[in-house]
Amino acid sequence: MARRSVVLALAGALVALVVVVALVLPGGPLAPDAEPDPGSDAAPTAPADPQPAPEPAAPDPAQDPGVDPELQAQRDAAFAQIVRRDPADPYAMGDVDAPVVMVVFADYRCGYCARHEAEVAPALAEYVADGVLRVEWRDFARVTEQSPAIAAAARAAGLQGRFWEYHDRLYADFATQPQMDDAYLRQVATDLGLDVAAFDADRASAEVVSAVHADAAIGEAIGVSGTPAFLVNGWPIAGAQPLEVFRAVIEAEYTRATGPTTT
Repeated sequence: MARRSVVLALAGALVALVVVVALVLPGGPLAPDAEPDPGSDAAPTAPADPQPAPEPAAPDPAQDPGVDPELQAQRDAAFAQIVRRDPADPYAMGDVDAPVVMVVFADYRCGYCARHEAEVAPALAEYVADGVLRVEWRDFARVTEQSPAIAAAARAAGLQGRFWEYHDRLYADFATQPQMDDAYLRQVATDLGLDVAAFDADRASAEVVSAVHADAAIGEAIGVSGTPAFLVNGWPIAGAQPLEVFRAVIEAEYTRATGPTTT
């Protein structure tokens, strides 16, 4: 009951965030650019040439003079209910007090997510290393029937301190591993030196399974309908956007949080 109450409370806060974002961004929040069909059982393949999302889904706060300070404050307060900023969170990377936080909703069988991880995430890691950005992962395991089990496996790896290594391996194998079945998931755990018995127990546990579903429920509450989807200090970015989109929002939010640089 306690876990369910927390999820419901978070969902309520996120609905409030959607209202604020909708007022600030007429284009609406977190509409994906393109995604594999969630109803299909076929394994997704990496898209050849995904098109970028419409411009309103990737705002540049520095270039938007129309953001009312009161709405900005409301959005900041709502976003504060989403981020965990938990120093012990195994599903986050970066300084707990980083001025910019990016919440990621993604699926390991999503071709656009794999593209983001290959082409954009490595450059964003530089912001993490510099203390500018914190990245917090949320599962939105909806693309295939395998997706929830894969997400649970990555979470189980996180309980042994190897979430990001497992996460990276899943995306590295995306194109060559069309079926991430149980044998594959256990092999990755073995390759990473995990305690496989504990890994198996954890990924089947009610705690891990419910956490995967809770993340998806929160995503749905704020209007996520496809992956990848991002919130950067409350600003929504939808789909496989190019690096420049992320740089613009991160750097504008960093300036807003820390003040303009003086020379």
